[in-house]
Amino acid sequence: MKKIKAKIIALICTFLLIFVYCVLTKVRYHSVEDFHVTYPLRLDVRKSVSQLEADQEPELKPINNFNFTYKLNPTCHTKQSTMTLIVKSSTVNFFKRQAIRETWGNETIVYKGNTQLRTLFMLGNSGDAELEAKLKIESNHYNDIIQCDFLDTYYNNTIKTMMAMKYALQNCHYNSYFVFVDDDFFISIANLLRFLESPLSYPKNTTSSDLSYLQNSGFLYAGHAYFGPVPYRAKENKWYVSEEEYPYYNYPDFVAGGTLILNRSALRRIYFTSLYVQSFRLDDVYIGMAAAKANITPIHSEEFYMRKKEFEGYDSYKDVISSHGFKDSDDMVNTWRSLR
Repeated sequence: MKKIKAKIIALICTFLLIFVYCVLTKVRYHSVEDFHVTYPLRLDVRKSVSQLEADQEPELKPINNFNFTYKLNPTCHTKQSTMTLIVKSSTVNFFKRQAIRETWGNETIVYKGNTQLRTLFMLGNSGDAELEAKLKIESNHYNDIIQCDFLDTYYNNTIKTMMAMKYALQNCHYNSYFVFVDDDFFISIANLLRFLESPLSYPKNTTSSDLSYLQNSGFLYAGHAYFGPVPYRAKENKWYVSEEEYPYYNYPDFVAGGTLILNRSALRRIYFTSLYVQSFRLDDVYIGMAAAKANITPIHSEEFYMRKKEFEGYDSYKDVISSHGFKDSDDMVNTWRSLR
C-alpha cells in the first residue's frame, strides 16, 4: 500500500514539475503578438516614422542607424522608370555578376511606356587590397556596383540589405518598384512584371478585389512569404537563434530575402521603421520585424522558388518569377536563352 501511495505522489510531483516548467516557459517566451510592444520599444513609433518620412526631426530618436560610407556610388535612374533591381552580391562573385549582366539584368522591356529596368549590385568591403582593386576596375567599366565600407560577411547581410534600401531611397527617385535579390537567383523579368499587375492572384488575371486591396493599403511587400515562422533552435543549424537573442515562439511573418519586392511606399515605411527596430542578423527576418511594426502584411506567391526549380523546357518556367540555386554562371545563361 505504501509503495502505491509513493508512486502516486511521485507521479503527481512529476506532473506538477511539468506544469510549472510549461508555465515558466510560457511566461519567458511570449507569443509573437508580444513582439509588437516589447521588441525593442514599448512605444508607438508611428508618429516618429511619419516625421522621418517627411524629412522632419523625429519625436523619438532612432535606436538604430545605417551610416556606413558608400565607397562606390553609381547613378540610379535619371528619368522615369518602373523598377530598380539591387542584387546582393559577394565581393568574389565576379562571374555571377557578369552572368546577370548578360541575362535578366540587362533586359530592356518597355513597361507602360517607360524604360523598366536598372540593375545594380550591392557589396561590402572584402578587406583584400588586390580584390578591391579588381572591383574598382569592374565598377569603372560597368558603373553598376554599390559598395559600402562594412565587412562583406554572411552575418552582415542585414547591413547590406538596409544600405541597399537606403541607397534606393536616396538615389532612385523615379522608380515605382524595387527588387532586392541574391546573386544566385534567376529572375524572369517578364513574369515579374505580370506579377505586379496581379500580386494577389498571380498567375491568374487581376481581380477587382486585388486592386482594392492594393489601393487601400498602399503597400506592396511581396515574394516567397513565411507565415507563423519559428526560429531554429538547434545550434548546428545555419540560421540558429538562441532564446536569449530572440525570446519568442515565432517570428513575425516575413518575405524570404532571396527575392523581395517592395513598392516605393513600402520601401520608405519599412526602412524608416527599421531605425526603431533592434538590429537582427537574419536580414529577411529583420525586414519582417520592421514590416510588422509598420503594420504591413506580406504577399506570397508560390512562383518565387526558394529551391532550384528544375528547368524542363519552356512550359516548366512559364510562370516562374524567381528561382534559387543558380550557382553556375553557365546554367543561368543557358536557362535565360532557352526562355527567349
